[in-house]
Amino acid sequence: MDHYIISKGIRDQDITETSFNSDIKSEINDVQDFLMTCYTNIAIACIKTKQFALALDACNEVLRLKPSHVKALYLRSKALVSPKSAGATEDEMAISNLKMALMVEPKNLIVR
Repeated sequence: MDHYIISKGIRDQDITETSFNSDIKSEINDVQDFLMTCYTNIAIACIKTKQFALALDACNEVLRLKPSHVKALYLRSKALVSPKSAGATEDEMAISNLKMALMVEPKNLIVR
């Protein structure tokens, strides 16, 4: 009988960070869009698994690339208020994030 090992997730030691340099604006935009999608997905997964600090880090990476990224602002708000230890400071920060998101997309029903 064969035995298989099922691993959970990707180990940090299996990840290599590579810098990307290009003078072509469309390539730079494509890479940034890809990174924002990856970090947003990481934030969603971290919120679902109650790893709120990691979710905040992922959202911050998205917002470093695009400060007006509505989904990252929303997810950062969610990650701020979701821990049981969240208090008034986190609530205020979350509200501030949601206000920024509404300034970008006033008709976004999820943010409202």
